Amino acid sequence: MARLCLVAAALCLSLTACAAKTAPTTPSTTTAPACTVAITPTFGGVTVGSVVRLTFVATGAPPGGTYEWKIASGDDHIELIWRGATAFVKGLKPTAGTGAGATIRVTYHCPSGGTQQAIAGVRVD
Repeated sequence: MARLCLVAAALCLSLTACAAKTAPTTPSTTTAPACTVAITPTFGGVTVGSVVRLTFVATGAPPGGTYEWKIASGDDHIELIWRGATAFVKGLKPTAGTGAGATIRVTYHCPSGGTQQAIAGVRVD
């Protein structure tokens, strides 16, 4: 578990569970290459105006697919902005004491036609 405190935003964000892979949601019946995706947090905030955001990068294989990011849980605690393989997460209010953090999910649409997903947890202190 890595912890990144964002002093400028008066928030402390903790990152957990970097990449939990799941089975493809669209099985392939051909001998296409295996499709995988993983999420990697980058430990350093990006400042956009006066707001600091955490950055996550997804890596899909084989290359050539497309990415789609969503907040899987805790949408009242974080804001997600994404483009392609990169997502920025901004903490809105603490998740401490709620019994759960927030979760983001990336879906990789493989060039072979299948999909693969990975998740990452975010806690706002």
